[in-house]
Amino acid sequence: MMHRVDRWGAVLAVAGLLGAFIPAGPATAEPTPDFSLLVTPTRVIVPVGDRLHESTVEVRNQGRHPTEVVVMKKDVEVDPSGTLRLVDHAPYSAMEWVTVTPHQFLLQPGQRKQVTVKVDLPADPEPGDHHVGLVFVSPSGESDGNIRINRGIGIPVYVEVPGIVDRSVQLLGFTAPRFAVRGPVTFSAALRHTGTAHRDFRGDRRLAVEVAGRQLDVPDFTVMRGATRELTVQWDDPPWFCLCKATLTVPDLNGRMQRQSVEVVIVPLHLIGAALALLTSAAIVYVGWRRGVWHSAWVGLLRLRRRR
Repeated sequence: MMHRVDRWGAVLAVAGLLGAFIPAGPATAEPTPDFSLLVTPTRVIVPVGDRLHESTVEVRNQGRHPTEVVVMKKDVEVDPSGTLRLVDHAPYSAMEWVTVTPHQFLLQPGQRKQVTVKVDLPADPEPGDHHVGLVFVSPSGESDGNIRINRGIGIPVYVEVPGIVDRSVQLLGFTAPRFAVRGPVTFSAALRHTGTAHRDFRGDRRLAVEVAGRQLDVPDFTVMRGATRELTVQWDDPPWFCLCKATLTVPDLNGRMQRQSVEVVIVPLHLIGAALALLTSAAIVYVGWRRGVWHSAWVGLLRLRRRR
């Protein structure tokens, strides 16, 4: 990920949180890139009641060249797509509570470094979630040009302050195309966080769309405190003909369910059109044969050839 910045960067957009890693299949080995930085885990969560917490984050240089790394702290917001944005000021900030050690180091190719993340809560913090982003930046160094490129990877730190912990979300809407001629069919939904602590929909808590006797799993996601999250799930292989009812269920933590449903009509007009064209052609041929049109045309063609 590359961003145009000045000395340490006025803006660093962190697209996602490295939330999914796709294992490599049996393919030809790709050459090692010049720059490749891996940070694990992809987020740090300080559990409720832990006033003095310490976690470890591993940074690994997977590139071909030595890389200097500077660890920065930034306030974070999340847009409806789930993309984490680093900003100067944000509500529920944990900026002053978090320290990292070391905050600057050099990584040789293949080398790993353990970074300690310490969280020390103040005397009387507001209950609920507070967050901060850690950005692992590789500075561009000196350059003859006027533009420098820094590269960075960001992860969020969620601090759960003791008190009333409410992970409630509200299902704002669930939509899909009313009519489709083929797949894929895309279902969309929006959730708004109405509680005090982030809500995970991951693993066995993952959401799913039920349609035509099937279950379409929604990819893992998190709704941050105060945020609205939009999500999509794709139905790649619907049946050719279907008057389908799709339902999304969001369970509340108190056992109640929020449900919304949509109906999707799937009719393969392209196949119907091709079939009608074929039937029309067959009918024309049949009617012409019954009336002797094709025989007369053939005889006329033979006579024309004899005259020549």
